Amino acid sequence: TQYRSYLYAADLAIWLWTILFRGTPGVAYNVGSEDVITIRELAYEVASSFPNSPKVIIAKSPTQDRTSGRYVPSIKKARESLGLDSWIKLKEALQRTIEWNQKCIGQKLQYASRFEMVPSRYREHLIQFLHKIIQILK
Repeated sequence: TQYRSYLYAADLAIWLWTILFRGTPGVAYNVGSEDVITIRELAYEVASSFPNSPKVIIAKSPTQDRTSGRYVPSIKKARESLGLDSWIKLKEALQRTIEWNQKCIGQKLQYASRFEMVPSRYREHLIQFLHKIIQILK
């Protein structure tokens, strides 16, 4: 089982600016979140964030003889010395991301004439893809 953590983009921006301006020169800071989630759990969390939850299909089961991949940083130093944290939790981050994408897709469909910039052999595939996304987001 693979373990990960995720940091919302707005939090990341705050982290990077804070480290740049308030961090000690030459000192390394881990960037991220200590909130652990498996790839499997993440797939179900993302799917359940949509109104019409798509089915999650897990292609392979975890291999027991492999060492678990754990990419979760300790942010203790950044939290204690710079006051940084993971403020936007995964569930809210997913919701914000979905809402942002819904807004952008709506704007892009209003400007469908811009599809003329897409080569004709790809245009129909792009339009079909956007329609599928809209159906998932409804």
